[in-house]
Amino acid sequence: MSRIAVIAAMERELAPLVCGWKKSVVASSDKKFTAFESEGVLAVISGIGSQNAELAARAVVEQFHPSV
Repeated sequence: MSRIAVIAAMERELAPLVCGWKKSVVASSDKKFTAFESEGVLAVISGIGSQNAELAARAVVEQFHPSV
């Protein structure tokens, strides 16, 4: 299945998109991120800042291997 990953800083940015999606956790070596999954799409809340976005993106790529 093709997987798409979306990284956002704050939950309120994703709220309209992820309503009713399965909630889970994506973990890196340094931090845990809230994630939502539905039909090949993974949306992750990284927290504010470029370092948090990078950590979340790296964790998602390593664990889920998204195509987009």
